[in-house]
Amino acid sequence: MQDDTEDEIRPSHFRYARRDESGKSKKAVVPAQPHPGVAPEFSSRVQNLSPFAWIAFSVLGAMVLGYMISVLVRTPAQHWTWLDGWVVCAIELTASIICIIRGLDKNPGRVAPLALGLGLLSWSLGDVFITIESLGGKTPAVPSTADVFYLGFYPLAYVATVLLLRTALGRLSRPNWLDGVVAGFGAAAICAAFAFHSILHAAGGSVATAATNLAYPIGDLLLLSLVIGGTVLLSGRTTLPWFLLAAGITLNVMGDTANLFSSSTVFASRIGTDFNAVAWPASILCISMSVWLKPRTLDPLRAQRVAGVALPSVAAFAALAILLIGYVRTITWVALWLAAATLLVAGLRLTLSARDLRILTEERHRQAQTDELTGLGNRRYLFHVLETFFSDYANPWTNSRNLAFLFIDLNRFKEINDSFGH
Repeated sequence: MQDDTEDEIRPSHFRYARRDESGKSKKAVVPAQPHPGVAPEFSSRVQNLSPFAWIAFSVLGAMVLGYMISVLVRTPAQHWTWLDGWVVCAIELTASIICIIRGLDKNPGRVAPLALGLGLLSWSLGDVFITIESLGGKTPAVPSTADVFYLGFYPLAYVATVLLLRTALGRLSRPNWLDGVVAGFGAAAICAAFAFHSILHAAGGSVATAATNLAYPIGDLLLLSLVIGGTVLLSGRTTLPWFLLAAGITLNVMGDTANLFSSSTVFASRIGTDFNAVAWPASILCISMSVWLKPRTLDPLRAQRVAGVALPSVAAFAALAILLIGYVRTITWVALWLAAATLLVAGLRLTLSARDLRILTEERHRQAQTDELTGLGNRRYLFHVLETFFSDYANPWTNSRNLAFLFIDLNRFKEINDSFGH
């Protein structure tokens, strides 16, 4: 046993200097920081463009607002190609190029803005081609050249979103990642249960037409699931760039939904038509602005909030409800499979959490009864041994046993502890 009177001063608190055999302390060498003036010239140019980028965003935001007002005051029969087509394309192309410029920085983390900007540029070029194909009141064919550029947005957006998540989150445990997967699968199951049957009905026509029309909701469903999962993972952190990106992607998904169901009662109304017109330029503007926001400075003394489990819990209950409803009424097989996957991942998450809790409890119990420096038992361990030994010592039915206790007092041990322990 070791006396732990000095346990309040832990060795980990004194790691700024280390003593060698001669007793002299060795100071830690801190690498010199590069002078701001010698930063890469190209990188400083991109950073210096930030005020001009936000001026451009202000002008584009005013243009989107003016376009929205124009859509609201006009009748549905009034269609101006120069405004509904070319001005909207100019807004989207400008926002896409600004996002690409942010990705030209040579600092780490430039891949995500570059991939996101290329994805936005692909979508904007799709609007350019759809405007050209619609000149003279023509109806664009499905699939068309515009669909190629539209669908090129999704893989680039997936890559950029995952990279931004990794940058914002750092290293996460498996239960944290599974929270996002549960929320994403649950959201996908809910969307599939309510909308997938109508999507299949709306995606009629030839095989190529049906495949093209189905590619948009499937891509949107996967992207929305990724955004919802990321929002769950970031619920304990204040990340304005991520929430602005999530808002832009959500607007994009809602615009695609309004466009796909444009023949239905809700989206064929004035509100659905107006929202369909404004959603895409507003979405591209929000996504482009998100990469120019400065990341929040982390406070090392501030405790990080733990990510909540409300959204994953709601997703798991919704998946269970979908499976139960599937017994009494017809639900598409996609929703049933997504609901089953949600519950399977939720069960895996609970299993891992229970295992991690058991390991953590055992580790904390070991740390409470042993000395960290020597690994010997401390006073708590001694009291535990004595209480266990004398708990049934007076019982004549128990086997007799002996206990030896050796107390060692080391003279001048404090000097040894001060020299090698801290």
